[in-house]
Amino acid sequence: MRLARLQSKFGFQTAALLVLDGLANVIDFFFHFWMGRVLIPADFAILQTLNSVMLIYTTASGVFQPVVGRFIAEAHGTQKNDALPGIFQSFLRAALWLGLALAGVILLFSRNIAQFINVPVWTIQLSAGLIFLSTLRPVAAGSLQGSENFIAFGFARLALSLSRILLVFFFVPAGIG
Repeated sequence: MRLARLQSKFGFQTAALLVLDGLANVIDFFFHFWMGRVLIPADFAILQTLNSVMLIYTTASGVFQPVVGRFIAEAHGTQKNDALPGIFQSFLRAALWLGLALAGVILLFSRNIAQFINVPVWTIQLSAGLIFLSTLRPVAAGSLQGSENFIAFGFARLALSLSRILLVFFFVPAGIG
C-alpha cells in the first residue's frame, strides 16, 4: 500500500515536471522566434551572443545543483531534517560570494569584454547581474530536487522562462533593442 502511494506521488510529480519543463521550453522557443522577428539583425546577433555566453556560464554554474541536491536528499534519507536549513544556507552563502565576485570582475572589465565580443558595454553590465543570479539558481534548484519537490522545481524553471520573455516585452517596445 505504501509503495503504491509513493509511486502515485512520484508519478504525478514526474508528469507535472515534464509538463512544466516542456512549457518552459516552448516559451524559450517562442522567445527566440519572436526576438528573431522583431529585432534588427545586429540586435538579434547581440542577443544570441549574450545568450550563448550566459548559457555557457549557466551550464558551468549548474554543477552546484546535483551537489546541493545530494546533500539535501542525504539529510532527508537519514531523517536529519534539522540539518536542511544549514545545508541550504552554507551553499547559498558560498554561491552568493562567488556570484558577487564574478559580477564585480565582469563589471570591472565590462568595457574590455564588450570590445572583445563586439557588443555594447551596457549589455555586459546587465549580464553581470544575470551572472550573479545564475550563480544562486543552482542552489535553489538543487534544494528542490534534493527534497523531491519536483513540481516546485518545474514552476521555478517556468518562472525563469516567463521572466525572460516578460522583460523583453518591456525592453523592445521601449526601443532598447
